[in-house]
Amino acid sequence: PPSSAAPSLTAAGGGAVVCGGGARSASSASAASFASAAASHRNRDLHRPGVYGLEGLHEPDDFDVLATRAVAKSQDLVRSLQRGTPSSGVVDDLDEISDTVCSVVDVAEVCRNTHPDKRWVTAAERAYVKLQAYVQTLNSDKSLYTALVAAQERCGHQLSPEAARG
Repeated sequence: PPSSAAPSLTAAGGGAVVCGGGARSASSASAASFASAAASHRNRDLHRPGVYGLEGLHEPDDFDVLATRAVAKSQDLVRSLQRGTPSSGVVDDLDEISDTVCSVVDVAEVCRNTHPDKRWVTAAERAYVKLQAYVQTLNSDKSLYTALVAAQERCGHQLSPEAARG
């Protein structure tokens, strides 16, 4: 697999390839087609199990991509919890935040301690540090605590015994 992400390319009318707004020559178009195919292949890799069984982890740089996606997905859930009406779904959303972050940070922890290639170890270390810092912000986010308490008060009778313990 390629070691760096290919530029974003789109096909224009007549088979020309447009990159950054300008049409390319035939030889540039061939190179651009190859880059586009490589980018397409990388996008498919995101859904294929990779190193340590983690979907999308096929080269060291994927750790950063996966960590960034985990934070973005979790932040979407956090914002939803912050503006939403308390419901029994709060526990499910908190669990999804945990699962999302831990799926990457746990693999990063294993990789940084076991992988023989320094590039993988370094990439895993960066992802681990990034995600641990993010977890720290989640742990100190009072709005998440408030959402959970409000859900327990409003919907406690609907929560499972495990969820009700909070």
